[in-house]
Amino acid sequence: MDQVKIRAAKKTKSTMVVYADPKSRGYHDLLIKGGQFYAVYDPVTKFWKRGLADLSQLIDHDIDDFLTTYDVPDGMDVIPQYMDSMSNGCWQRYLTSLKGLDDDKTLLDQKILFDNDEIDREDYASFKEEYALKESPIPNYEKIMSTIYTPDERRKLEWGIGMLVDGKHVKRTHKFFVICGDPGTGKSTILHIIEQLFAGYISYFNAKELGQGYTFATASFKNAPLIAIQTDGDLSHLYDNTIINQISGHETIIVNEKGVKQYPVELKTIMFMATNKPVRITDAQSGLIRRLIDVYPSNRTLPNAEYFEAMDGIRFELGGIAWHCLQVYRSMGPNAYGSYVAKEMIARTNDIYSFLSSELDRFEDGTPIEATTLWREFKTWCEEANIDVRMKRDEFIFEVGNYFEKTDRSRVKGRVSSRNATFTDFKWDKFASDGDTSEDQPDIHKIKPLELNSTESKFDALAADYPAQYAAANDIGGPLKRWDDVTTTLKDIDTTKLHWVRVPENHIVLDFDLRGPDGEKSLEENLLAAAQYPPTYAEVSKSGNGVHLHYIYDGDAERLKPLIDEHIECKVYKGRSALRRKLSRCNDLDVAHISSGLPLKGEKTMINKMVLKDEAHIRALIRGNLKKKYQPGTKPSIDFICKILDEAYDSEIQYDVTDMRQDVMNFAMNSTHNAKYCMECVANMKFKSAHEDIPEAEKPTDTSVLTFYDVEVFPNLFMICFKDSDKDHVQTWINPPAKSVQALCTKNLIGFNNRRYDNHILYAWGWLGYSNKGLYDLSQAIVTGQKGCQFPNAYNLSYADIYDFSSKKQSLKKWEIELGIDHHELGMPWDKPVPEDKWPLVQSYCEDDVRATEATFNHLHEDFVARQGLANLSGMTVNDSTNQHTARIIFGDDRHPQSQFPFPDLADTFPGYTFDEYAPRDKKSFYRGEYPGEGGYVWVYGMPNGDGPQYETMEQSWVLDGPTRLKQFEDAYSEIGLSFKEEHPGLANKLESLPAANVTRGNPPVDPDGKTLGGMFGNVALLDIASMHPSSLEDMNFFGPYTKRFSDIKQARIDIKHKNLEAAKTRMDGALAPLLKEGEDTKSLAQALKIVINSVYGLTSAKFPTQFNDVANGMHDRNKDNKVAKRGALFMILLKHKIQELGYTVVHVKTDSVKIADADEFIIAFVNDFGKHYGYIFEHEATYDRMCIVNKSTYIAHSAYGDHMGEWTPTGTQFLHPYVFKTLFSKEPIEFRDLCETKSVKTAIYLDFNEGLPEDEHRYDFVGKVSAFSPVKPGVGGGLLMCERGEGYAAVTGTKGYRWKESSYLRDNHKTDEVDMLYYEALAGDAIDTINKYGDFSWFVDTTYAYVSPNHESNTLLERQVNGNDH
Repeated sequence: MDQVKIRAAKKTKSTMVVYADPKSRGYHDLLIKGGQFYAVYDPVTKFWKRGLADLSQLIDHDIDDFLTTYDVPDGMDVIPQYMDSMSNGCWQRYLTSLKGLDDDKTLLDQKILFDNDEIDREDYASFKEEYALKESPIPNYEKIMSTIYTPDERRKLEWGIGMLVDGKHVKRTHKFFVICGDPGTGKSTILHIIEQLFAGYISYFNAKELGQGYTFATASFKNAPLIAIQTDGDLSHLYDNTIINQISGHETIIVNEKGVKQYPVELKTIMFMATNKPVRITDAQSGLIRRLIDVYPSNRTLPNAEYFEAMDGIRFELGGIAWHCLQVYRSMGPNAYGSYVAKEMIARTNDIYSFLSSELDRFEDGTPIEATTLWREFKTWCEEANIDVRMKRDEFIFEVGNYFEKTDRSRVKGRVSSRNATFTDFKWDKFASDGDTSEDQPDIHKIKPLELNSTESKFDALAADYPAQYAAANDIGGPLKRWDDVTTTLKDIDTTKLHWVRVPENHIVLDFDLRGPDGEKSLEENLLAAAQYPPTYAEVSKSGNGVHLHYIYDGDAERLKPLIDEHIECKVYKGRSALRRKLSRCNDLDVAHISSGLPLKGEKTMINKMVLKDEAHIRALIRGNLKKKYQPGTKPSIDFICKILDEAYDSEIQYDVTDMRQDVMNFAMNSTHNAKYCMECVANMKFKSAHEDIPEAEKPTDTSVLTFYDVEVFPNLFMICFKDSDKDHVQTWINPPAKSVQALCTKNLIGFNNRRYDNHILYAWGWLGYSNKGLYDLSQAIVTGQKGCQFPNAYNLSYADIYDFSSKKQSLKKWEIELGIDHHELGMPWDKPVPEDKWPLVQSYCEDDVRATEATFNHLHEDFVARQGLANLSGMTVNDSTNQHTARIIFGDDRHPQSQFPFPDLADTFPGYTFDEYAPRDKKSFYRGEYPGEGGYVWVYGMPNGDGPQYETMEQSWVLDGPTRLKQFEDAYSEIGLSFKEEHPGLANKLESLPAANVTRGNPPVDPDGKTLGGMFGNVALLDIASMHPSSLEDMNFFGPYTKRFSDIKQARIDIKHKNLEAAKTRMDGALAPLLKEGEDTKSLAQALKIVINSVYGLTSAKFPTQFNDVANGMHDRNKDNKVAKRGALFMILLKHKIQELGYTVVHVKTDSVKIADADEFIIAFVNDFGKHYGYIFEHEATYDRMCIVNKSTYIAHSAYGDHMGEWTPTGTQFLHPYVFKTLFSKEPIEFRDLCETKSVKTAIYLDFNEGLPEDEHRYDFVGKVSAFSPVKPGVGGGLLMCERGEGYAAVTGTKGYRWKESSYLRDNHKTDEVDMLYYEALAGDAIDTINKYGDFSWFVDTTYAYVSPNHESNTLLERQVNGNDH
């Protein structure tokens, strides 16, 4: 690029910078307009680029080129000052320097260029048409034009099109075209053809606004378009022709663009207008008369089906159409319509012209005509025609004089008077004669249908000398020899046998491989599809059911897309590739040339090419229809969009184009005659794919370098910060170019919750072209949980999502606090634009989050390894969600396995269970007098306990002797079809020999208000079900034929844990065998299997559709009562009652565990056997020698048996607080982190540093939504901890009465001695008071003494029963 000079300069003793030094003159590669960048020349593509990103990229490319040859001095480091780095300031300085450069009057794209044109810098082109200008058949064009227009009218249009193609005389040809006709006559058809011919060179304008002097009407011409189009409009009231005259006369006009200073633009625009009413030409001297070429449709039309078929074929004929029109123009010459007058248009709009036309006979003999005579006759004519005459006599006489060569005016008292004027020598050329119109009937060319009735191949003759060889006689049928060794040509072999032939690269083949209703390849379908393409040589494929169309492509064949449509390929034979064929049937046509109409490759996509192209293709088709690119009218365009979306919906394509709905609806509403129909179509369009599944990601090939990233979004600012794992520096992009975002997405991106947020922000900016405001609106929609605002194709822009694979779900801020990472909140309102001087503050915040993201990833390395194991098992990627992995592992490729799920009735297993889906949520389910709720069952001593006297508060007293107890157990076992004596003969003998004792046991008094729940208990056995929900799934055969696979996963994990790899290899039909190798660590695979097992329940109960549930339209169908969780809940209710019936006290039931006071080996054996009967395996996790439980979720217990024997076990916030637990129970030393309180809110937290201020004054310092705080002593400058609530502030929960500082501040500034310990002593005191409600705290925590249960008789008995036992 010659506008900058790349230089190297010394910056410090050891560093040099390489930078771009701009020139102020003497350059040719840069265009400036209005002190701003207009375009830059790209010497590689030879096009001029208008994007700032292109300018930046070209300069940076020059810097890279300089660095490759620059000889760096010894001992010096070189720092390139790239333009893509916003932090070095070079880009902003460079843009500022452009304001001082002179404006250039050069305009881009003022010459139409075609694909086969050679271009250079002085062409000032930013693009070329995608088709070649070349003679070729144009049957569809011929059919349309010869029907809609007479030869004379058609010739006018083709002369105008040819003039544009030629390009040499456009500037001096001062003409514009008006196509005038009734609705439905096809006047817009030629405009649609022009739009396809000259895509990119066209602007759209409103002629009525130009004629009425609308302020911003000229803005449509700001880029000096070569063609300007006015679609259907009313041109009958153009009160001022000045602007239209200026444009058609190719003069310089003043462009008035909203929000921009007015500026001149020199035009050479040719206007094409369509109108239902003729242009009103008010006087014979109007400039419009000399410049207007009026065109009238013939009022003949094609049948709809034939018309749309022909219009669809136009795209294949563009090069031939342009060539044809060019020949028409050259044969007629540039002056063919130099003296043309729009006589018919004038006659239809000018009353004087119409009047004179009715009087032509009287002018034939050349006799002078008196003006007064004509005036009287004109008034009479107007009265008879019911025309209101508002013209004065003198005006009439002046206007009539324009139609005669001579006007003689007499003098009255020395003055010239028009009263006695006479006219002679009538101007006959201004009026149409009988020979001016042609009534020739159109020559309608029929497109020859595709018929394959020949066996003589025109291709064989064309390719006779092409290298060819027979195919190998095997299943593959490849070439027999290397092509370098082939000496035979096509004429040497029998082409009815399978063979290969090398064709030139521009010899392309369209391969039709469509299927019929039976799913098999259908020759009938393929012949029908192939007939819609331009006629050419065609033959049946080697299978006998496909079709091959052969073309010579007059363009760059490498640009052709390989896939035209589903089952239609475009094959280009490059390098050593060859055409495989076997001649059977063909047609008798030559191989035709084609230059347009086939889809071209776009710019290379950066990510997920196979997925993104589908939605991108749909979007492009919709946009094309909104511009009427494919169909001539609104209704057929709407029908086309509907067809596109219907086909996409019925396919497996993932798409979501709901953001285009309003644009489509607006387009439909503008239909002139079919608005209602079009709007109803739009209302029923499927703007989103049928299922919510997220497309699978592509596996990256190199993951050695990971890139951690984060984004920030404000109404005026989009910022991306990212850091490669092998570098220390965090890079920052501000409002980056879309291509830069696409390039970023080629990296192995890792974020935090990025699959649900950041990825969608990148996708909207990089692929959908969102503005800052649009991006901000999207951000808010995602944050507030609006449905349908995320993009299916965005999920897999990243390599992994930490939040998704982490086994512990919490925010990044909480991870920062947990890991001791310094974090800073931004302190700016998210809904307000950020002043530019504050952008560095946002950058610092975002960079901190990137570093925290990397630190969290390193901390969660084991979780990531487990996710890698999951990916190995499923064959998917680490970025795919747990749900996707789980579905693939269990169901394989079955997308709708629910149809095979049995969904059993739980009342069959638990008689008496009922479910009322219309009852309140807490009353829907009912069993044994209780309402178990719709999740896991939780019960604590003191809660209501079901109906019936045996479950209420009555106490039972009996003499406990061995035989009586044995009978109780025998009766309980008989209910599940077992015998206690047979299952446990040793326990039976032991129980029968027990001495008698007086025992009082029972249930607690029920407190309906729940204020006295819980109590103190001794020797509490904690029995826990191993994998409750998975066991429920297995026992119910929940997944039908897939249940076995789920069971194999569950059992395989146990095999791997127990090192039984050979058994694990046999699970899942051997799928695990390749992943289980002796000597390798199998921990990640075991963890992966655990993730699958644990995630299944959530997917069965999800309120959104998954492959694991039966949700329709957001509601459960056959699984309305959440059967997996409900089965476990019903079992726990039944188990609780059975334990109580045996005379034991149930302390606590928590989903999958039960705690039994004064437990012995007999009740533990019963619980195990009772569980097995229902498909559950219990594990004896612990026995607490003392336990104080205060509500459904809070207790403190001391373990006498289990993995944590001799330790205290806390649950619930009160006892889990580190200061409380260490001080009262574990006696561990207190650390500063124990004195840090993590607080989080949904709005925002502030510290009100109002200490010492007047009562009504405040000093609120923004903190954020989450942080760690410590209470501080009065007088040390602490603040009240407040949060936003409504329009004011309120104390953060649990902070009243104390002042606070952020814990990180106290730690970093060595001020931990400021902590107010009274706060923590109060917490400990509250815990002591809670325990004292149930017994003496000091006695409870003194573990040097054996705990004596309040029911001391049972405790004494227990001591006798378990004496000598190991538990």
